[in-house]
Amino acid sequence: MTQIHGLNPGHEHYACLVDLIGRAGGLDEARREVAKKLFELEPDNGGNYVLLSNMYKDNGSLEEADEITRSMGINRIRKDHGCCWIDVDNKTFVFTVNDKLNLRMA
Repeated sequence: MTQIHGLNPGHEHYACLVDLIGRAGGLDEARREVAKKLFELEPDNGGNYVLLSNMYKDNGSLEEADEITRSMGINRIRKDHGCCWIDVDNKTFVFTVNDKLNLRMA
C-alpha cells in the first residue's frame, strides 16, 4: 500500500484487515498481527475491542471474547453508538442507534 500507492495505512485500514482476516478463519493471525497494530494506533477506541470480541465469539472462543469485554471495563473504555447521516433537500438528518427523539426514525 505504501510502496505501490504511496498511502500510509491508518486505523481504518487495520480495522478492515482485522475484520477480513478474522472472517476468513485467520483469527489467530488477525489477533496477533493486525489487531496488535490497531490497538497501538488507537488504544482507547472501543470499536477495536468490540471487533476483536465479536471475532472471538464467531470463532466459538467465548472465554477470550469475555476477556476482551472485561478489559474494556477495567480500562474504562466504551464504544460510541453507531451514527449515520443523510442530506435531503439541503438539510442534514442525523440518526443514532436507539434514537427515540428523532421523528424520522421508523
